[in-house]
Amino acid sequence: VIPEVKKLIEEQMKKCRPKVADSFAPQNVQQTAPTYGSDLLSLPNTSSQSSSLVGSSGNQFLTDVSAWLTVNGMKSENVQFRMLCQQSIDNVARKRSYQILKDHYKELTRKAFA
Repeated sequence: VIPEVKKLIEEQMKKCRPKVADSFAPQNVQQTAPTYGSDLLSLPNTSSQSSSLVGSSGNQFLTDVSAWLTVNGMKSENVQFRMLCQQSIDNVARKRSYQILKDHYKELTRKAFA
């Protein structure tokens, strides 16, 4: 997950569940130059003592990311739908105006150039 997306996820999770945001603490961020794909989840290495904890944390992180992507996709679809509705409403007036111009162009030009 790129840092910008991770930051957005953290902000959204803080709004929803303050305790979950603590799991995205900066200690998981690598300070050295990572290799391609090495920081996809930024999860700590599993050990025999904490494998169930890390597994559930990783699953929760993936669930949170999926939820964030779904919600943002829904927001985007809503914005697109509203824009399409507004364009359709505006288009009604334009079509009517164009039809009036086509039907009465002789009368309008006669008055304009009289």
